Amino acid sequence: MGFLINIAAYIQVRATSPLTHMVSGTFKGVLQTWLAVAVFANRVTGLFAAGSAVVVAGSFAYGYFR
Repeated sequence: MGFLINIAAYIQVRATSPLTHMVSGTFKGVLQTWLAVAVFANRVTGLFAAGSAVVVAGSFAYGYFR
């Protein structure tokens, strides 16, 4: 599975850019974290919520202006 993920990352970098690859990876991480909060009822602190909001807003801004 890890080998296939590396191939997918390589193809994504070739199709877009390394920066876009990092932005999409960070956004994916935030979505996974929020899914864990929803499924496992993890406690959400103010700093966690603020950081997640900044990442999501920055990812959308990057996609919009790109």
